[in-house]
Amino acid sequence: MNHSFIFKLSLNKPLLALLLAPVFTSLFLFAVVAFLIDGRNNEVENNIIQTAERAQFGSEIMQLRFNWQELRVKNRDTMSESGQAMLEQEKELQKAFALTNTHMKENILTSKVLSDAGKNDIDNLQKILIDYENSINTSVKILTDLYEAQIATPIFWQPMVEMLTFIDSIYNGPESEWEKERITFTTNVERFYDSLNRMVSGRDLSEQKTAEQYLTSITSFLNKYNKYPEVKYFTDNIFSSYLSLYHESIRSLQANTEQSKLRVKMVEDITNVISTVNTRQVEFTQTLNQRSLNASKNVESTQIWSWFGAALLSTFIALVLARNINNVLAAISKTIAAMAKQNLTTLTNLSGTNELAVLATNLDASIKNMANMVGSVREQSNDVASSSTELACVMTQSSSNAEEQSAQIEQIAAAVTELSASSNLVADSAKNTELQATEAATLCELGQEIAEQNKTRADDLTTQLSETAAVVENLRTHCVSIEEVATVINNISEQTNLLALNAAIEAARAGEMGRGFAVVADEVRNLAGKTQQSTVHIKKIISELQSYSLDATEKVDGCLDTITLTRETSIQSYDHLANINAAIQSIYGSSTEMASAALQQSNAVEEITGTVIGIKEIINQNVTGIEESSKASNFLSELAEQQRSQLELFKIK
Repeated sequence: MNHSFIFKLSLNKPLLALLLAPVFTSLFLFAVVAFLIDGRNNEVENNIIQTAERAQFGSEIMQLRFNWQELRVKNRDTMSESGQAMLEQEKELQKAFALTNTHMKENILTSKVLSDAGKNDIDNLQKILIDYENSINTSVKILTDLYEAQIATPIFWQPMVEMLTFIDSIYNGPESEWEKERITFTTNVERFYDSLNRMVSGRDLSEQKTAEQYLTSITSFLNKYNKYPEVKYFTDNIFSSYLSLYHESIRSLQANTEQSKLRVKMVEDITNVISTVNTRQVEFTQTLNQRSLNASKNVESTQIWSWFGAALLSTFIALVLARNINNVLAAISKTIAAMAKQNLTTLTNLSGTNELAVLATNLDASIKNMANMVGSVREQSNDVASSSTELACVMTQSSSNAEEQSAQIEQIAAAVTELSASSNLVADSAKNTELQATEAATLCELGQEIAEQNKTRADDLTTQLSETAAVVENLRTHCVSIEEVATVINNISEQTNLLALNAAIEAARAGEMGRGFAVVADEVRNLAGKTQQSTVHIKKIISELQSYSLDATEKVDGCLDTITLTRETSIQSYDHLANINAAIQSIYGSSTEMASAALQQSNAVEEITGTVIGIKEIINQNVTGIEESSKASNFLSELAEQQRSQLELFKIK
């Protein structure tokens, strides 16, 4: 069943609360009306306060506009000065900037009436003012450096007169022509100097083209006479300073012009921002005034309609609550009437927390419990009747099964007797297996000892052969050394033979006086020949020894490989015998366990024989009990049928 919100409310709130709800609703609505009226009055008061704050904020904006005008005046004064006076004016201008920034931070940015858009405008204004101040500082720096460069430029009039005097002294052309050149050069220099001063002092580039013309004429004159040292000195040391000043002036004035254009744009932006903030201030003040007027007009109409709505809503709530309480009582009365007629299917289906809801919930729970109880008893009666019938059938079948079990028990007894005889045979076989396993284990242990001895002997033989191989290798090394010595002796004998031959030649040249020396030379030569023959024989013997040493080394290495293989085979034989011994031990253990198990099986067979006899006696007793249970089940079936007939009178579904 679906219920409205008010109907659910009437079931979840106490009756006293429901009865007093219209009264409290009226009081609450009256309080809300009073709150609304007070809110309207507060709105009017807040609008008045905001209007006053806006007026104060407007005066701060006017002060900001005044500060901005003062900044522009000080900027004009600063730009009109030069040198130290400009620096002094710059300090005053920086103070004015600091005063303006302080005024914005303390009086404008901290104002409560400043909107987010206004704060953004003021932030932009601060950034533009900072850029404006930096631009002014840049221009001051440019102009101050230019002024200092102008002061530092040396005076060139006296050097120029000296240069012209020198040219006049060496000039060999027509005097009228030189006079014309000198006057033209002097005039161009004076005009160039005047143009340069006007550009620097007036900070104006309009004289640039004129100065360029004068500079071209001056440069042409100096280049014409630059071959003279005095002219070259004037050009490189005096006039070059003015030329550098001229180019520096052009660059500085161009940079200052760019800064001036930038400041013009900044002035426009700053003026626009201040005007925007002021316009927003005026518009919002007008909006507040109109809002205050509208709020005053709405207070009276709000009061009248609020009182009327509160009274109407209270009456409506009282009628709705009374109607829903009446519906709850009607549902409870209907359910009790149905229960009196033995109808347990009608419920209130109400839920809640107050007195009426608890009464309806308890009534539904009682009806449900009674219906469940009747249904459960009815089902149990049916189950008892069915179970009684089944029990009778089971008793009959159990009696037949008991007779069959008795016959099967007799067969089990005969089989147990045969099993006892088989267990004795298994025990004898297990004892024989145990004896044979013991003998095999002894043989395996003997084989392991022999394999261990073979491995030890192989290790000893390996050590001896390794020592033999080392001795053979040393012998081969010594043979090589002897061969080297024999080679040296052979070389010495060859040299000796050559010396003897040379001596014989010299003795022949000496004649009779060298005859004795010739005999000695022949003997020495014969001795050298025999030495060479002996050396060849020694080399042959050493070569044979080296060949024998290599053969011996190879055979020793072969023996080492064979002995290593034999040692590994002995180790594998030892491991295999160990595995066989472990397997025999396992067989021995299994045979022992088998003999023990056969003995236990024989004992168990004797116990089973006694148990089978006891089971046969119990089965005979069960047959007697089954017959008595069959009679009791028939009586229980009759009682269940009588109970089911009485419960059919209740309606539960």
